[in-house]
Amino acid sequence: MNIDKLMIVKEIENHEKSPKTVLEWMEFFNVEDQDRKDFIILLDELVKTYEVIMKNDFLYLGKWDNYFHGRVRVNRRGFGFIDLEDRESIYISKDNLKNVYDKDIVVAQVINDKDEGHIVEVLERNLEKIVGTVYSKRLPVKFIADNLMYENKIEIMNMKDYPNLNRHKVLLRVISFNNNKIQANVEKVLGYMDDPGVDILAVLLENNIRLEWPDAVLEQLKTVPDSVSEADKVNRVDLTDQLIFSIDGDDAKDLDDAISIKQLKNGNYLLGVHIMDVDYYVEKGSAIDKEAYARGTSVYVADRVVSMLPPQLSNGICSLNPDVERLAMSISMEINKNGNVVNYDIAESVIVNKHRLTYRKVNDVFNNPKAHKEYKPVKESLREMRDLATILQARRDKLGAIDFDKDEIDLKINKQGEIESVGIRERGEAERLIENFMVITNETIARLMAYSEWPSIYRIHEKPDPAKMRDFANLASIMGYQMKGSLDAVHPAQLQTLLSESKDDENYFVLANQMLRSMQKARYDVNNIGHFGLASKEYGHFTSPIRRYPDLILHRMLKKYFIQNEFNTFEQDEKYLVQASLDLSNRERQAITAEREVNDMKIAEYMEKHIGDVYKGSISSVHNFGIFVQLDNMIEGLIKIDTLKGFYNLSPDGYSLLSENNKTYKMGDKVTVRLITASKALRNVDFEIFEPENAKSQKRRPAVKKPSNGRANPERKKPAAKNFKRNNKSAAKVRKGGRNK
Repeated sequence: MNIDKLMIVKEIENHEKSPKTVLEWMEFFNVEDQDRKDFIILLDELVKTYEVIMKNDFLYLGKWDNYFHGRVRVNRRGFGFIDLEDRESIYISKDNLKNVYDKDIVVAQVINDKDEGHIVEVLERNLEKIVGTVYSKRLPVKFIADNLMYENKIEIMNMKDYPNLNRHKVLLRVISFNNNKIQANVEKVLGYMDDPGVDILAVLLENNIRLEWPDAVLEQLKTVPDSVSEADKVNRVDLTDQLIFSIDGDDAKDLDDAISIKQLKNGNYLLGVHIMDVDYYVEKGSAIDKEAYARGTSVYVADRVVSMLPPQLSNGICSLNPDVERLAMSISMEINKNGNVVNYDIAESVIVNKHRLTYRKVNDVFNNPKAHKEYKPVKESLREMRDLATILQARRDKLGAIDFDKDEIDLKINKQGEIESVGIRERGEAERLIENFMVITNETIARLMAYSEWPSIYRIHEKPDPAKMRDFANLASIMGYQMKGSLDAVHPAQLQTLLSESKDDENYFVLANQMLRSMQKARYDVNNIGHFGLASKEYGHFTSPIRRYPDLILHRMLKKYFIQNEFNTFEQDEKYLVQASLDLSNRERQAITAEREVNDMKIAEYMEKHIGDVYKGSISSVHNFGIFVQLDNMIEGLIKIDTLKGFYNLSPDGYSLLSENNKTYKMGDKVTVRLITASKALRNVDFEIFEPENAKSQKRRPAVKKPSNGRANPERKKPAAKNFKRNNKSAAKVRKGGRNK
């Protein structure tokens, strides 16, 4: 029987207006008598997951009745979300999460037009690890999970093997679920609960971020050279005499791209982008390669980088370090005055990074040509690069590429693991320049692969859902901006125009954030459907093979089909890339979640010291349970609806809270707030509306701070207005192009 579940689902969808019974579908597919049992088994599997439902003996798709299945992401406040590829996330209230755990794969049915759902069935348990603190000074042993939703549900089975764990952070491995109890074993002792860095380590492990290198990887590293040999250079283009240099963050150690440039006599520019040839040192199927695939991406958190490749590679022979020979994939592009690539060449090369420049100093040079005399040998190249970047940006603007230009929070962590300051990460002209060069490179490689119809992995970004765009257009209208053009087939230029018009508006960030929420998530796929946000018909990730496995895959495909002309594994490659796209999209989301949770935890820890302080902020989003307020330094907190005076309801458009006395809180409103709680354990921050004129007569709300053990610790402070200054010194590594592009 040559029928699979995908075929069944596709045909049911094609026959939406003429549904069939099971027997009729058997006739439709010409199912033989001996295959009927297998066909019924396939249908049963689809029905169990609610991909297909049966009503009055006819088969329909579950999504037509708002059934969806996916992985649930449980928030520490008790509610959760199911993130889906092709629609807005589904909100699950706390009451609907009983006996459902983070990362479980579930079926949910959307029950209203606000994307709220309830859990219908748990299809698969995926809770594997739990991190928390053991308190064993007295028996019985008490364990408090970092995620308090597991409190009183965990039974540790092997405590007798660990007699001295009082106030130690541990990693548990789940072994079974029994009568609403989670049974688990201590797998690893992470360290004393207050030791610097243990808290971040715990978050990484909780999110299944791989921290240790397998023995097979460590053994293979012994054979990796630390320099380029003559044998390595065979059949490679020698570019060591060219003026090639890199521009990265001050603290960057994994340098995967370098640039060369020359203006031609015809006025065009010859841009060379030289990407580290990681594939040469990471053989497909090797121990290092398997571990890199399992990680999928490097993870950048507040005080560390969890690299995809071992540091001996990512900071050594696989990094374009200055003044040493390195192996590269070099793309030479001739670009005309319109920003179009009119000719290009791709070659395996040997290069030398002649100068390691930094974004900070290049920005200084752009602002003051006399700055940094050590940059004199490359200043003419920087001028040409600046001119070309202007041309490329103009091309992107003309195509309608969306530039959100959103501020990003910058946390500076000291050696004790504490936040020293909170600021805004710089994104200057040098950063934008390199981003433009990487985008044109990624487009050029993806276009070659697409036009040649070779197996490839693309970075895709689907068009937004028209209904979501209509909702967003409604918000924009409320804030005084009109979306021009059709909302049923939105072009990125429409959104970029609106962003440009609102650029100087104090509520720009509200529009930008809501626009992002209204769009699909970028992901990896074997089908080239383009990148909506970048307005690119073809786009792939090629320029960061040190920190992203999809880039390494694209290097291999390019080498195999373009350079080596090998076509004997065409079908195998296509099949491999389908699974790799799914796996690596999931790894990326996992890394983003870990990064976000580390930030949330450290911000909450920082704010625990500011209970009672008063701040000014803007309402960033509105929900039926309260409003989120973002401060000037990007810290965000919740004002719970039950702390507001009066009775409030969510407006029909979902952008305001309305009271019976006509008091309104809407997105973008400026508010003054007081910090009333901050919990490192819950990783959240709570505010209340602060009204200075009534402050003296108001009964003071007790300010409660929850330390890492989750227990209340009353603390009172006098309110003091806080103004955050923009911090233009980035402590963390700048990732060119952004993870989500």
